[in-house]
Amino acid sequence: MGFGYGLSYSTFSYSNLQVPCSTVPKDGVVNVTVDVTNNSERAGDEVVFLFVSYGHTTSPRRPLKELKAYKRVSLAGRNPADPDAMDGHAKRITLPLRVKDLKYWDMTANQWAIESGDVRVIVAPSAAAAGEALATPAVVCAGGAGSDCALTDTFRVN
Repeated sequence: MGFGYGLSYSTFSYSNLQVPCSTVPKDGVVNVTVDVTNNSERAGDEVVFLFVSYGHTTSPRRPLKELKAYKRVSLAGRNPADPDAMDGHAKRITLPLRVKDLKYWDMTANQWAIESGDVRVIVAPSAAAAGEALATPAVVCAGGAGSDCALTDTFRVN
């Protein structure tokens, strides 16, 4: 089991991941949004994690993925009499990602630095699910459901 996995008896799905910009300056903020839905009849809490990955990095000391934000969301259970009703069992949440939080210690220059280039955003219910998204990006998740589901998108730091 990974970090953040198994905190609820409810099952959740993620959908509609939106990274609102394709490029952002080094002093910008990216407000990543995602819809979280409780698919169970039981109310529950879900912790949504936002990881980033740098496929272009030239630094040998950067990890494969870094946790940059998380948010706990409480959702009502689905109404079994009307399973399509949106009565509190789904919410759109925002995970702000400050570009300055992408800094790393550049040992060659002996200073904090932000690399220009593509940054992959991964929204997932656990570190394990985020890792799966990196390992097999074509098989991220079907319909956004399941404890191993992760959604991804990218933006570019100028």
